[in-house]
Amino acid sequence: MEFTRRKRSEARVDLTPLIDVVLNLVIFLLLTTTFIVQPGLKVNLPQARTQEKTIEKKEWRVIITRDNRLFFNDRQITLAELGRAFQEVREQTEEEQTLVIKADKDVPHGRVVEVMDLAKQAGINRLAIATTPRLEE
Repeated sequence: MEFTRRKRSEARVDLTPLIDVVLNLVIFLLLTTTFIVQPGLKVNLPQARTQEKTIEKKEWRVIITRDNRLFFNDRQITLAELGRAFQEVREQTEEEQTLVIKADKDVPHGRVVEVMDLAKQAGINRLAIATTPRLEE
C-alpha cells in the first residue's frame, strides 16, 4: 500500500506587520518633525569657504533679487523707502538686531554696498551677508 505524500508548503515570512509598523513610523515622523521656515523668495546666494552660523532669531532681512528688486522683511520696497524703513525699525526696537543681506550672486556689488550704507546711516551696526557653504573639491 502506497501512501500519497502531501506536499508541505514552504515557510514564508509574513511582511504585512512589518509594513504596517514602517508606515506608522513614517507617518509619526512626518507629523512630529519641525520644519525650518524659509522666506518664499528664491535667491541664488554666493558660496563661501568660511561661514558663521547665526543662531539669532531676531533679525531683519533684506533680499536683493537678480533683477534688483528689494524686499525688506518679505515686503517689496524701493531703495528710497528702504532708508526710511531702516530708521523706523531702528527707532521701534530697543535691542540691537542683525541685518542679514541675502543678495543673489549675480547682483552688482554696488547695490549691496548701497544697502549696507543705508543701514549704517540708520544706525544699524550689525550686518551679515548670507552665503551658502562651498563644497570642498
